[in-house]
Amino acid sequence: MKVLKIVGYVFVGLMGLMVVAAIVVPLVVNVDDYRPKIVKAAEEHINGKLELGKLSLSLWGQVKVNVEGFTLSDAKGRKVVSAKDVYLHVPFLSVLTGSPTVTFTMKQPELSVWKDKTGKLNVMTLVKSQGTAPDANTPAAGGAGSGMPKLPSIAIRSKLDVDITNALLSYKDEKTNLSSQVKDLNVKINDLSLSHPMDMDVWASLDTTLG
Repeated sequence: MKVLKIVGYVFVGLMGLMVVAAIVVPLVVNVDDYRPKIVKAAEEHINGKLELGKLSLSLWGQVKVNVEGFTLSDAKGRKVVSAKDVYLHVPFLSVLTGSPTVTFTMKQPELSVWKDKTGKLNVMTLVKSQGTAPDANTPAAGGAGSGMPKLPSIAIRSKLDVDITNALLSYKDEKTNLSSQVKDLNVKINDLSLSHPMDMDVWASLDTTLG
């Protein structure tokens, strides 16, 4: 009986600490301080501009980072993707079991894809060129062999889920004057990882006109 009481006290104490942490940590840790760094890192790899809304942290049953909207524009200032309801969350249980599951959720985003008269898609010009590829005979920086660094086991067991709901995808071909809209586009990707088979579901409504 004494052992059960001790275990009960420990459990209650841990639960109390978790509740206190869920209240206190978001008050003292301002994740929005990282927003300029995230924007800078993103714009170093894209030909365009990223506008990121305020970031906030919640620890009620999970690690959740809310984003008060974002907009990604190309080099000409044309909006490519935007959304107002975006967040990332990681359940505590998945972390404790050594297989973190990160879920990226984006609700009612708007995406614009168009092809110019030369046949180039705007989304294909967003990513900056990484320069000349390394020569096949040049050894990798990691040393002999494949040169691939050994990843931690927790990284291999980690999973990414993507949940995009009620998106509006607009497509425009400037050469043929073809316009298409994919309404209520839903994309669900489960178990995107190095150690699990991926599962993906996509469904939507299609509206196409040829001018």
